Amino acid sequence: MKNFISVLLISLVFTLNTQAQKVFNITDFGAKSDSKSVNTKAINAAISACNKAGGGIVLVPAGTFLSGTINLLSNVDFHLEIGATIKGSDNLKDFEMNGVLFGLFYTEDQENISISGKGTIDGNGSFYHKAEIPHGIENGDGTDSRNKYTRQGAGYMNFKGNTEDGPIAYTARPNVMLFFSHCTRLSFTDFLLINSPSWSMRLNECEEVIVDRITMRNNMLIPNSDGIHSTSSCNVRISNCDLQCGDDAIIVTGYSDYFSFDNNKIEQGKKYVYGSKAGIAENFVVTNCILSSRSAGIRVGYGYQDIRHCYFNNIVIFNSNRGIVINARDRGNIDDITFENISIETRFHTGHWWGKAEPINVSAIPESLEDNKKGTIKNVRFKGFNIIAETGIVVWGEKENDISNISFQDIKLHIRKGKYNELLGGNLDLRPAYDVKRAIFTKDIAGLYANNVNQFEINNLKITRDENLPDFYTNGIWIENFRKLFIDHSQIKSLDGKSSDIKLENGDGCRIMNTLDLFGEKVTTTYNNVKNLKAD
Repeated sequence: MKNFISVLLISLVFTLNTQAQKVFNITDFGAKSDSKSVNTKAINAAISACNKAGGGIVLVPAGTFLSGTINLLSNVDFHLEIGATIKGSDNLKDFEMNGVLFGLFYTEDQENISISGKGTIDGNGSFYHKAEIPHGIENGDGTDSRNKYTRQGAGYMNFKGNTEDGPIAYTARPNVMLFFSHCTRLSFTDFLLINSPSWSMRLNECEEVIVDRITMRNNMLIPNSDGIHSTSSCNVRISNCDLQCGDDAIIVTGYSDYFSFDNNKIEQGKKYVYGSKAGIAENFVVTNCILSSRSAGIRVGYGYQDIRHCYFNNIVIFNSNRGIVINARDRGNIDDITFENISIETRFHTGHWWGKAEPINVSAIPESLEDNKKGTIKNVRFKGFNIIAETGIVVWGEKENDISNISFQDIKLHIRKGKYNELLGGNLDLRPAYDVKRAIFTKDIAGLYANNVNQFEINNLKITRDENLPDFYTNGIWIENFRKLFIDHSQIKSLDGKSSDIKLENGDGCRIMNTLDLFGEKVTTTYNNVKNLKAD
């Protein structure tokens, strides 16, 4: 009885609090769900009235409401009822303000904002794209000058008019679908986001952000239809989300303060009341999510500002081009990143997506000659992975101290044979890179390949493979230019059955312990210019 009374009291308090909030129904401000009226003014009027009243709920009832750019304001809960849809207009002018093209939502320097409810936000992205025309091919016949350093040469990525996996072309499109810049205390819960024309959500220098129970279903053929971008924001929590995106699904970057996409750029250069003042991307947590991407399920990197203290746990990445990517391309350093309890499935995709089916790709390489500098990557942990992929793990540093203190623990990696292994495989893809020779180039594939690493630990790694892989699948582990390498309690077998299980070149300080092949025999090893080696 006491428990029943307690529950009843809690329910009553919740009901009273909900009733106390002022509700501003967009239809009371002239919004119409007639599939032809563009309701931008009516929706923004409801938001403005809610804000001026001290806050409350802006209610979107059942129905489909077309709109251009919506400006959310402080203390507004934009609530989508079941059956409610906000759909992007098919007229670009509805997204243009002061000569700049925005997206469906744009909010700057506000606080206490939420988008909630079990309704839908539809970006209408497919309207702005050409499903029959590939995007990103230099020449009309399908050939590309960038192919000359690949194993396949002119035959590499020569799909001509094939748009099987995208990306597809466009001429112009609305900007980032949900853009929040310099905001504090943001909440995004429960709604369905579909068909984004470009990036789905960007959090630019925000703080105290919750994203929970969001579902995204973007057109997987659309380039840059990324999921959630967190840009130099802090204290961000993403949980229980299901994101299927035509580009990266979850991204942490350290870009400086600007609004930019598809040649639209506003240099801010002003002081803000709200948002993060740290000048760094930090304290970022992702848990219990399901991700699928034509680029990377998770990407960490880019920008002049540092990225640190990120934790990713209990995640499934499936049917993706890449699983996890960590890129140092600009001056920003990347430090203290943990990935734990993650399932990854990757495959080769047609079209000019960056990456070649790597389940994990960690690289530090300059992006441009204009600023030929890059940050470092250190203190990164991968633990408890189950991986099925069509190529191996790649860790690439340009110089000796680019990448340090990286660990792989409790990893099961199976290399499988797929539809496009021979047509696309046998190359490393490090895009973006200033040097075309370092963009996509020929390289034999190992289960785990690393170059220029310092303090590199492998513990309980098991590598298995399908039979009859192409000849360019070779070693189980292949590491070049290293210092302080430790391999323990692993089962390693070459990918072709004849190359070395472990191949080490140009290193100082290596210990291999308790490591056998899949049949319990001693691993076969090749050493070239390796100092201070101990193998048990």
